[in-house]
Amino acid sequence: MKKDQEADIEKTQSEHHGGAWKVAAADFFCSMMALFMVMWILSQDDEMLAQTAHFFNNPYIAMGDREKKSDTPIDLGGSSGIGAAGDDGNSSGEKRDFVEQLAQQFIKHLNIDAQDEESPYSVNTTSDGLMLTVFNRTQKPMFEENSSEFTTWGNLVMRNIAWLIDRYDLKIRIEAHTMPLYEGTEEYGAWELSTEQANAVRRALVYYALDPEKLSRVTAFANTRPLPDTPLDDPAQQRIVISLEPE
Repeated sequence: MKKDQEADIEKTQSEHHGGAWKVAAADFFCSMMALFMVMWILSQDDEMLAQTAHFFNNPYIAMGDREKKSDTPIDLGGSSGIGAAGDDGNSSGEKRDFVEQLAQQFIKHLNIDAQDEESPYSVNTTSDGLMLTVFNRTQKPMFEENSSEFTTWGNLVMRNIAWLIDRYDLKIRIEAHTMPLYEGTEEYGAWELSTEQANAVRRALVYYALDPEKLSRVTAFANTRPLPDTPLDDPAQQRIVISLEPE
């Protein structure tokens, strides 16, 4: 009898230790897989890093499920769900409420200080939607001087804006304005510069996150529309205006 009990104990202990090594092995393999994934991500170029970051910020869109995305109402802290495809709530009051809530989202996520006269951003509501202006401030220029090449700050701005506006069902219009005193050369003047800057913004937004089907117009105004009450030689006269209209 005693021998039978000892045999049972040995059998139980053997079964217990037999399962433990499997758990340890599974933990080891999971850890190695995580390590390999981190090493792979760190070895990628900037384009792959941007796509990977976009996936983890919004995996449903990144996986190409854009058709299903429109079935989900926009969540801006309210309950109206304005902006979802197929939504019949298109009254002017509901649209105005949605645009005001959208403006607050941009003010929050872009850290916009309405009292700061040197702020690189300006957000205004219009009868059609929202108008986001990015100024070429002296301390934070969007572009390299007289160029359509983004600065480091400009690239950061484009990435943040792209990730924000791609979350909602909006039609996007882009406008580019150069400084009024910029003349350039006969071969490359204000029209050429503003055209290239407008297209640079379009390409950057699409590169970082934006669905290109949301773009409805890209316009260059050269130096024909200076800001009122702003010195003509103020770098902020060079600006990008992104208009967002709820669908």
